[in-house]
Order: sequence, then structure tokens, then C-alpha cells
Amino acid sequence: RRSLTDAVRSQDAVVVIASSAMSRPSVGRNLAWDFVKENWDELYRRYAESGFLIRRLVQIAQAFTTPEASKDVDRFFRAREAPEVNRAVQQAIEKIRVNAAWRKRNGKQLAAWFGTRGN
Repeated sequence: RRSLTDAVRSQDAVVVIASSAMSRPSVGRNLAWDFVKENWDELYRRYAESGFLIRRLVQIAQAFTTPEASKDVDRFFRAREAPEVNRAVQQAIEKIRVNAAWRKRNGKQLAAWFGTRGN
């Protein structure tokens, strides 16, 4: 929440949020995405004109790996008028679907491989 105060320069807030998504990916990504959803109106007001910054916030969702996440992203943006991010939203949903398919196809083998690699 602090990233939306004067304590963080507005141009740096997106970097702070996106960086949070990359730190400890499963935790950070969820926290960052929840933050974006909860604060979307303010984030959109601040960054829609810049294009790149608002799209960067949408791209946080691309790291998700479940069909439920693609549905969540789709539902969230269908309920909002945000033409500046339409393409980024569609790309994020497609990336999530690709990630989910890869995970379904390879998840068990990957877990088994890691399971043989140590404690």
C-alpha cells in the first residue's frame, strides 16, 4: 500500500510492485496480483496514459500456472473498461494457459526429478 503514497515516487511504484511479484515467486506473485486487483482504480488512474507502466502491472499475471488464474484474470478485466491494456490482458491469459498446459504435462515428472535431488 505504501507504493501508492508520496513515500515512493509514482514512476517507481510499478517497479516496486513488479519486483515484489518476482521475489519468492509463488508468494510475491500472489501478493502483487492481489495488490493490483485491490488498487486497480488508483493504479489505472495514475498509469493508464503511460501505457507501458499499466501494461507492466497486467504482465504480473503472466507467471500464473493454473486454469483458475486465467479465469480470474479474464473475469477481473471483463468487469473493467481498460482499453489501454486489452492486448496485454489477452497475452497474459494466453501465457497463463500455456503455463498451465506445460505444468499439467510435465508437473509430475518435474516433481519426481526434484524429489531425487536432495533434501
